[in-house]
Amino acid sequence: MKRWKSLFLIVFLLSSLTSCGDNKEEKNKESPIYSQIQELTNAGILPELDTSEDVKGKEIDGIREDVFKEVEKRYKEELKDKEELYRALLLGAWTAQRIFDIDPTVREQAVKYSILIELEVSCVGDAYDSYMIPYLENKYGRSFPEVLDIKEADEEYAEGLLRVYDIERYIRAITYNTVERAKYYHRLNLSLDGTVSSNIGSRVHNLGFSSCDLLKEMKKEWENGKNILEIDIDELLNRMVERRKES
Repeated sequence: MKRWKSLFLIVFLLSSLTSCGDNKEEKNKESPIYSQIQELTNAGILPELDTSEDVKGKEIDGIREDVFKEVEKRYKEELKDKEELYRALLLGAWTAQRIFDIDPTVREQAVKYSILIELEVSCVGDAYDSYMIPYLENKYGRSFPEVLDIKEADEEYAEGLLRVYDIERYIRAITYNTVERAKYYHRLNLSLDGTVSSNIGSRVHNLGFSSCDLLKEMKKEWENGKNILEIDIDELLNRMVERRKES
């Protein structure tokens, strides 16, 4: 937990450094925050990351290469018995990277991208529940959600969920690891100021799917050459429903 908190502080400070204007970029590079980043990296608290001026960097399956390698190194072994959760976290890394496909200063684009974030957060929760609920039901001999009435079960569920979202936030933080990348996230937040949730997760669940199901379909559309702004979510959901009827 300490690692991602340190990195989030750095991402926030990197973002704030841009408030004085792009003409002070060279001055920013002399800021103490850069020394702090280097110190944390050297101490093994932060990973070695791509710090090139190319905001996207080199990608593997839609995830920046260094981020993909960091996720694989830190979490693949830990989650070897929880494949759905590991895949959900990789989808989260893909989602974080897609911010560089939009102009975050354009509110329409920011809102459409924010739906992707909502789906990703819901997907991680769905994947966690897919293994944690059966585990708790078996361990405590009571069905979900009643099993959470047992204090120990509720604490175990909450502790595991916090751990999973710590990982999810860490992945997002290492994706926005430079001033230019942090700018995208900062500008997105400014564009989304006052935006209400689309409740996309509930819509998907009401149709009998997980949020990961829809996110995977969106990724397939992207792999087939569609920009995320061009993907029609309602059309995708209708197709998913039709395929289920035919199967």
